[in-house]
Amino acid sequence: MGPIAPHHPGDAWEDGAYDAPIADSEGQAVAERWLYRSMAQAEDGWPLLGRSGSRLGVRIPPQPDPDMPVTWGRIDPLTGGMSVTVDNPELLESHRRPEWLSGGTATHPLFRIAESALALGLKLVISEPPLGHGEVQPARSMSIQLYEALLRETRQRWERILGP
Repeated sequence: MGPIAPHHPGDAWEDGAYDAPIADSEGQAVAERWLYRSMAQAEDGWPLLGRSGSRLGVRIPPQPDPDMPVTWGRIDPLTGGMSVTVDNPELLESHRRPEWLSGGTATHPLFRIAESALALGLKLVISEPPLGHGEVQPARSMSIQLYEALLRETRQRWERILGP
């Protein structure tokens, strides 16, 4: 596999590295978890928003296969959220993995975000199986509108990953 580069100018990423370390306040390297998701891209280059498995958002009832239950307009932690793959995009399901990445069939671009870049009020919950699967969930009970607003807040923090 060839080098992978971010979409936006000024973003540095080591060739071939999926999980480049970041530094703490004392300059010591710290492992950062990276979250990957294949999403449709809007005209401005950022992920397209929406209630879909291929957009920055979640499916909610009455949509088929909702990502989480909504009761009286409210959602709770540990009941579901927006699916991501943690640290290794090769673990994405084949229909979510870009064609340029080992057997993928997805036509949407691949994006990544650092776990530390999630909006306050969101948290990563590892929900394997399958291997590497996680969900960006609400950190506390909240309205579905607030949760969707918090996901929207991350929109310009996602980096598009280009294939070889």
